[in-house]
Amino acid sequence: MALMGSQKYPLKPEYCDHIINSVKLTGHCVLEQVWDVTFLDKVFSVADRFFEAKDQVWYLGKMPSGELNQYFGSFYDVFDNHLNDDFFDCIATSALPMLFTVMLQGRFAIMKNERAVRRVDPKFPVRLSGFHVDGQLSKLSSQGFHTQDEYTVWSPLVDVMDDCTPRLMLIDRNDHASFLALYDSIVIDLGAKKNIPILGLSKLNLDLEKKFLKEILVARENAYAAVVEKQKCYAPKLKKGDAIIFDKNIWHSSFIPPFFENKRLSLDFRIVGDHTPTTDEGWDGRFFSYKNRFLSKKKLIMEKYR
Repeated sequence: MALMGSQKYPLKPEYCDHIINSVKLTGHCVLEQVWDVTFLDKVFSVADRFFEAKDQVWYLGKMPSGELNQYFGSFYDVFDNHLNDDFFDCIATSALPMLFTVMLQGRFAIMKNERAVRRVDPKFPVRLSGFHVDGQLSKLSSQGFHTQDEYTVWSPLVDVMDDCTPRLMLIDRNDHASFLALYDSIVIDLGAKKNIPILGLSKLNLDLEKKFLKEILVARENAYAAVVEKQKCYAPKLKKGDAIIFDKNIWHSSFIPPFFENKRLSLDFRIVGDHTPTTDEGWDGRFFSYKNRFLSKKKLIMEKYR
């Protein structure tokens, strides 16, 4: 079984139903040219410098032990206050709120807590988050007034149009159970570590990478080949400015071409429907809603989370 083709649509009102039906059918849909690429370039520049600084900390042996798993998984929130404001302003001026309002049945929230930039770099070929599902905002979505749905939006910060650049891989909604069985069955022993699921690479660590890099790369290539052969799966090619929206229950991971040459940075965030804001001060974001105006178009309102 080869990689399957993802449905792709421009983000216009007449295509909203098609996008929603694609998510219902397969678990995801590609949204064409939804971002201001100037903003994406700014995020790339900030994130690239951020990761390089982290690399230097690690090379110097000064990284806190509690951060090593995150560093190995290569995901961080790189947004300072200014870039955070730019992010929400960019959302507000795009067509994304139109779609989110329909999918989440009215007012919705985007939380900065579960927003990250991820790196896959040929210098560190096994540092990435392995296959996983989302649902990190279940504490909020479970309290939704109209829906308990949660979606992730994933956007590359560079073109991912060739087989030299990592893309996003998604398992079809209907193959959830069979993929879980496959995930559990493909394991590798590395030294004293036994039965490591090779499709869950974020469960490795920097010490194993250093000692067993060659073995990990061979095992991963074989594991991904098995996924493509046995599962309904997708790894759509996207231009910078495109995005993928997918359901929280969809298995996904970076799709790593063998001997890839190009670094990829990507941005992802999560959206949930209207709910009573949690009193936990660690959570923050923005609510979005449309307000009717007499004899004119609806106005988008962006509000602080609390």
